[in-house]
Amino acid sequence: DGNERVQALATPSNDGAALLNQRYATLDEPTQELISWRYGENIQLSQLANERGTSEQQIAEQLFQARARMHWRATDNDRRLPEDPHLIVAIDQHLAGLLSPTERQTLGVNLMKDLGRAASYTRQARIDLMLHAVFGTYGSDQAKKLATILAKIEHKRRNESSLLQVVAPPRTPIGSGTELRMANERVTARQNAPASPAIAASGATRPQPRVSGNRRPADGDANSMRHGRAPSASTRTVMIIAGLMAVLGLGGIMVVWSSSSPATSTNTSTSTSTSTRPTELGTLATVVMTGSGAQVTHSDGNVPATNGSRLTAGHGFDSPRSETTIEMAGNTRLELMAGTQVKTFDALPDDTGQITLTRGVIHIHVTTLPGVEVRTAHGRATFGIGRGTISVESDRTVVHALGGSVTVATVDRGGAMQVPTDQRVEIAAGASPRVLKPASFVRGINLGGTPVTIDRNRWLSHREALSAGLSLGASTSIAPPSMFTGSGLDFDRKSMLDTGLIGAGGPVQFTQLVSDGVYELTLWLANTGNMEASRLIMTVNDQPVALDRALLKRDNWAQLGPLPLHSSKGRIELSLAGLGSARVAGVAFNAPGSDALVLPIALSITSPVDAASFFVRETINLRAEAVGKVHAVQFWHGEQMLGEAKQEPYTVALDNLAAGDYQVVAKGNNLNGDPSVSLPLSFTILPGFGSGSILFERWTGLIGRKLSSAHGKEQLLKKPQYTDEAQEFSSKRNVGDNYYCRARGYVHAPLTGEYRFWVASDEEGELLLSTSDDPTNAKRIAYCMNGVTQNMWTGEDTQQSKPISLVAGQKYYIELRFKENDGTDHGMCGWKLPNGTLDRPISGAHLSPFKP
Repeated sequence: DGNERVQALATPSNDGAALLNQRYATLDEPTQELISWRYGENIQLSQLANERGTSEQQIAEQLFQARARMHWRATDNDRRLPEDPHLIVAIDQHLAGLLSPTERQTLGVNLMKDLGRAASYTRQARIDLMLHAVFGTYGSDQAKKLATILAKIEHKRRNESSLLQVVAPPRTPIGSGTELRMANERVTARQNAPASPAIAASGATRPQPRVSGNRRPADGDANSMRHGRAPSASTRTVMIIAGLMAVLGLGGIMVVWSSSSPATSTNTSTSTSTSTRPTELGTLATVVMTGSGAQVTHSDGNVPATNGSRLTAGHGFDSPRSETTIEMAGNTRLELMAGTQVKTFDALPDDTGQITLTRGVIHIHVTTLPGVEVRTAHGRATFGIGRGTISVESDRTVVHALGGSVTVATVDRGGAMQVPTDQRVEIAAGASPRVLKPASFVRGINLGGTPVTIDRNRWLSHREALSAGLSLGASTSIAPPSMFTGSGLDFDRKSMLDTGLIGAGGPVQFTQLVSDGVYELTLWLANTGNMEASRLIMTVNDQPVALDRALLKRDNWAQLGPLPLHSSKGRIELSLAGLGSARVAGVAFNAPGSDALVLPIALSITSPVDAASFFVRETINLRAEAVGKVHAVQFWHGEQMLGEAKQEPYTVALDNLAAGDYQVVAKGNNLNGDPSVSLPLSFTILPGFGSGSILFERWTGLIGRKLSSAHGKEQLLKKPQYTDEAQEFSSKRNVGDNYYCRARGYVHAPLTGEYRFWVASDEEGELLLSTSDDPTNAKRIAYCMNGVTQNMWTGEDTQQSKPISLVAGQKYYIELRFKENDGTDHGMCGWKLPNGTLDRPISGAHLSPFKP
């Protein structure tokens, strides 16, 4: 499902796919090496941790942050590590396909209870999929099998288009030459270096990250690429992978493989000083990437456009359903949005490129002079070295300068003016160009859905917006989510259009609290195929709004606005009738010429997950996110304030809460003093049977790495030199050398069912458990033969016990022994409860110490 979303991720012009290599090149060398091992050789966390001399937890965190840095739309909040350390490991293990069905279900439930985590996971999964595409070892056989499967899926769909698209790679490397050269030098140095012990032991070869384009070798060229030689043109196969990621309600994975002949794609330098200009060969422009339905137009007739199509003087281009990337004169990149039509391409006497734009939107990037002139029915814009956007509407042309030199004028070259950087200029029919007053983004809401990032602005989820002044009319409800299909949209906009508001036999009505002032309001509508624009009736604060030229309708969606509105009573009450089966999917508020307007902040509690359970004496970390500026965030349970946080991250640690059910909300005021209250989050505190600690005893002066070097020694008959009671089942770390340590006490089962135990120690260690509280019945259930780093629970197969049945409320004698010779030292024990909860190390709520 979601054919066009798959295509959007597969195309080289997509920000995520095309710039992946460039973002990879910005990572530091150790992180690049970690990524290449993880995805090039499929080396798992335990091996990577051994190689780096660290823990699986730290490796998982490094991978999480690396993937977050490589995502093209992630915000600072998305790059933060989840507070739950087990979640980070679980995400990486799931992406690697190592979780059991039960563990996957637990992960999915936890993610879907926290929409912020779910969105963060989706971004992680998307980058994971792209990294597998770049570093993976798929061959033509796998591609054929996947193509067959996808063809069967496509046959069942009503969508007449095909999932199997031929997609060419970028014609020029992405990123600066310096970036690519330095990245390739680092990669080459790593390939020529000796293999690391962990990699050598596995028999794997070092992978080759590719930083010069979104391409990978075919089966026959694997050795050539591994030794730094490009595959021959006759055997090169281009394969692009893309997909949609989700688990248990997050969606599915779709993989698209295609191959294309290399004859349609050649490397073209972006420097005019070292290449022959295409104009000398009669070619003004070349199509780098396009989708289905695009055509090269000419007075003699139209022909379908393909990757590599060449455009000469007098040719035009029509891209009705998909985005298209065109290179012009070797120094100008044109990105035509869906619905864009160019009447003709040409060249002026000074070699400046010339385009006659009939309709649509073009993003323009000029790297060297001469540039390009764009003519429209209303005026003309000349782009020198720099970049910008030009859009043609029915009654005006709007030029947005994003940097460099951009000049605009009327059709007869009157009123010429330079466009300031990051400003927009309007050229209306019969009028001189004028600078449009900039509108500052105030708020966007994904109605009925999760947070999205659109134009680098974070939009609120529906739940967040409810805490920030949004309310629905009595006849308005959230539409069931559906996979939206439509052209001309990126991933986040399509995600926004998946959900929305509908009216029960009447108009869609909602209210947003705002500061008094002037706004521009824009609505996004989905499923507009049978919607008639003439039937739309809109009122704001009971006043009718003229929609004559405010509706931009596409194939199955529409944008309504921007509409100038004025609020004088602290709210905007909106009603929209005549929608038919369409839904209102999103709303955005901008403030023309000012960002001084302040809306209520959005508050949401992101940790713990809703309906979680804890035990008495466990620490509960409450965490809230605030969108907007807030003085402080307070956490309340009824009339009781549990804590307050005055700066990000807004967290409060709760200890020793009494057993019972809790319903917590976050409260805060914006800079105007307007209050906001989050939706409630519930959790339960269960009675704890332990007293909160376990006894550790340590004997010094015992040389050796093995437990046998200490057993039977006379020193053990004497009192230990050091004793202490730990609040969790973990010893103090790096306290000395040449000692033997023993932990003794009782573990109290909170639930009846099967448990698994783990032991981690440095050096050799073993874990004993009794069938009751009698120490004489204790038997070894797990051991660590050679020693592992702290928190490494899966370094050796013997670290994990078999399933052991325990009864709730009963206590069982437990003992940990480990031997330290030199270097780092630690000993710890963890378990997994029958409900799937991982508690590593075991918390004090389930422990009580042995009394000698």
